[in-house]
Amino acid sequence: MSPFWLALRVSLFALAGGLLGVALASLYERWSEKRVVDMLADAWNAFCELPEEHPCDAREFCSAIHVAQSLVLMRPARRDLSTPPEVTE
Repeated sequence: MSPFWLALRVSLFALAGGLLGVALASLYERWSEKRVVDMLADAWNAFCELPEEHPCDAREFCSAIHVAQSLVLMRPARRDLSTPPEVTE
């Protein structure tokens, strides 16, 4: 895994975890969203192997990957927040 992708993953998890107060490490392992995030990483890595055709392409593709990751990572948090808390007496 490239240092860029590792830093990106850590940043996204830290941001989402801080904003939502959700343990994303456990959510990441529990749902199929992990597969989609891994596929987005594969897409980024494959794109980086292509020859550069325009100086803005990598930045724009990276931004699109970030948008997709935000949408995917929001799903487990939304599910967690929409589940009513268990009542204990």
